[in-house]
Amino acid sequence: MLEVKKIKFKILYVSYDGLNDQLGHSQIIPYIKIINLKNTVHVLSFEKINIKNYLDEHLNELNINWTKLKFTKKSFFLIKVIDFFKLIFYPLYISIFYKVDAIHCRGHLPALSGLLCKYLLNKKFIFDCRGLWADERIDNGSWNTNKLFFKIIYSFFKKLELVFFKKSDFTIVLTENIKNHLTNTNVINSNNTYIIPCCADYSKFNIVNNSHLVDFKKKLNFTDNQIVIGYFGSINQIYMPNEMLSYFSFFKKKYPNAKFILISKDFTYFTNNYNKILDLYKHDIFFISPKQSDLVLYYNICNLTLCFVKNSFARKASSPTKIAESLACGTPVVYNEDVGDNKLLLSKIYKNGGISSFDDSDLEKSVVNFNFDSLTPDEIRNNSKEYYDLSLAKIKLDMIYDCI
Repeated sequence: MLEVKKIKFKILYVSYDGLNDQLGHSQIIPYIKIINLKNTVHVLSFEKINIKNYLDEHLNELNINWTKLKFTKKSFFLIKVIDFFKLIFYPLYISIFYKVDAIHCRGHLPALSGLLCKYLLNKKFIFDCRGLWADERIDNGSWNTNKLFFKIIYSFFKKLELVFFKKSDFTIVLTENIKNHLTNTNVINSNNTYIIPCCADYSKFNIVNNSHLVDFKKKLNFTDNQIVIGYFGSINQIYMPNEMLSYFSFFKKKYPNAKFILISKDFTYFTNNYNKILDLYKHDIFFISPKQSDLVLYYNICNLTLCFVKNSFARKASSPTKIAESLACGTPVVYNEDVGDNKLLLSKIYKNGGISSFDDSDLEKSVVNFNFDSLTPDEIRNNSKEYYDLSLAKIKLDMIYDCI
């Protein structure tokens, strides 16, 4: 006999990020599924690309309602205002029509609809803060606060952010670093604030049998004992490509047969800015845009992966997904210590992976000191599980929804 799920609450989950891309598959859908285990979930998301039928069917099988809005790619201000009004109107409509109990807002823009639903409709408001959004816009060059318009916009959203933190019934942040900062500055109540880092599904990201890896390496024209460094994710100035290339140059001196694979969807920034270096390493650096299903194989063929992130105030709140995915596959990460909880968590898993600065001497020292054999892949995976497995997110989300 099938067990009938006892419905606790009706939840509206609002995301300005789409479900139908890599971020959606790794960091949105798994969390929605967790919430849906004990509740009824209606999802509202903005989608950049056409929805694949299997995703619609998959959510239907889970009895998850899904309202899809079209994300406007054009940067013209008035067009973006239309998105903004959609983000306000639709959550209010769904909250009334479906009689939801709480609105779970993934990020700053959806949080405005959560705040309105709280005060206009008396709904519980969960602010799932995915980072310091306004500060990140400055980091990536989208906003230039030397210009009056962006200075005003930045100030507006920082004040709005303060309201979200103060007025939310529950707040989720990615790192202990940012929680401590917000607590010390009396921005949040630590009792209703939960830390859920970007996790990986350890049942999907796992250690692959070596015989499969040998065959996979052959397809890439790598030898069985080839030493491989990997980078996974977006490539722009935030992720320090210059420092990654410097690290690789020192690495090549110690391991002459080393290869560097970059796994991403867009390599424009790299190819536009580093042609001379790429020519120098044209037989050693590879650009790959794999299928989602092949990501695990690419993590597994790496001896280590890199996660360098430009340090700034915004990075107190940063939790890179690539770290969790790499560790789940038993592959260690070389990282800069001053980002998020990197040093706090990763130093508990293995030694000598952290970099305190990116001077040439420190990069070279990191290469020299890094010990591949200090832990086996199984030990790395097992040691990291308590910090980065999706089961951690389930525990914390259950705690929040048990208190609604």
